[in-house]
Amino acid sequence: MSGFILEQGVVQTALRRARERVDCDLHEAMLERARSGEGLDADDVALLWYSPLSTVRLLEAARAVRRRAGTALETFSPLYITNTCDAECRMCGMRRSNRALTRETADPASVEAQLRVLVERGMHAVALLTGEYRRERRDWAIDVVNRALRATQDLGFRHVLINIGSLDPAEFDRLFNGIERNADGTIAPKVTMCTFQETYSREAYAKFMGADPDNPRADFERRLGNFDRAYDAGMRVANPGVLLGLNTDVAFEIYALTSHARHLRARDVEVYLSVPRLRKI
Repeated sequence: MSGFILEQGVVQTALRRARERVDCDLHEAMLERARSGEGLDADDVALLWYSPLSTVRLLEAARAVRRRAGTALETFSPLYITNTCDAECRMCGMRRSNRALTRETADPASVEAQLRVLVERGMHAVALLTGEYRRERRDWAIDVVNRALRATQDLGFRHVLINIGSLDPAEFDRLFNGIERNADGTIAPKVTMCTFQETYSREAYAKFMGADPDNPRADFERRLGNFDRAYDAGMRVANPGVLLGLNTDVAFEIYALTSHARHLRARDVEVYLSVPRLRKI
């Protein structure tokens, strides 16, 4: 299967069709499909977004699915190994131009000590986070995360989330050096790649991430393809997301995020969705 492709014109056409069908009689049937847990594609989600159905009814349908399927709750702790960053994202306090932020990087012993504290407190999942870096500096970040990842396996963590930005194919090999693999080459422990697109609108993305090639976050297409590269590297868990507030067209973001998730599910990837909100300061 080829990588995920997002054609903004296709998304806009689909949303226009959904708006034009706002008075159709399909909404009740669509809601019942959602309630039954059959699953909805991006066109279905768009139709529900523009439907006259109340939010209360949509939430009730979602709760019905959870009651029938069961609710699995997992708590994880974020562990920032460093707050240094080469990226220049206007909405982020870690951006490299923010001189008000005191930069700190934990040494390996401190990282392992913090992981032990989490284990002692009964935590079984952890997110390992760094900033994002230019190509010539990424090996450093990959190596410190690899060391922390290996420590999580020695300590018995059940789930590790990785949030270090977009990686190239060879960099995934470096990241998973020393990590157990299954016979088919997939990563044996549960390791999730977290790469929020933040916004699927190329215009909004350029507004907040810029277009300067010196900014490792500025390449929209490279970031969009990170989950497919992770899949090729043996990862089978993904966490895409959008930062609500970057793009005023929320319907566009929901449609694109749903399409991305469906693409990953078609590759038999376990998917977690995140929809954080931009807070005014």
